[in-house]
Amino acid sequence: MTTAGHPVIWGEVVSDDGFVVGAAVLFVKAPRPTPDVAVLTDSRGRFALASVGPGHYGIAVNAPGFALVHREFDVAGDNVSLTIRVG
Repeated sequence: MTTAGHPVIWGEVVSDDGFVVGAAVLFVKAPRPTPDVAVLTDSRGRFALASVGPGHYGIAVNAPGFALVHREFDVAGDNVSLTIRVG
């Protein structure tokens, strides 16, 4: 599923103990200027960053009690699904 014809970055944040609730996920690199947007993971550690265009992206995950995690990836035109491990 896309949002208004744009891909969505879906994902989950996990640790050795299970899902990480309340982790902040935000863009740190994007192919074009993006608004300062951060989303919080839900009760299952899931998040979605909607309406992204194609290009190279970087996100940071800030989860309470864990070290900051960075992940870089490319979006070609389809949705992207990520599993980000903290800890």
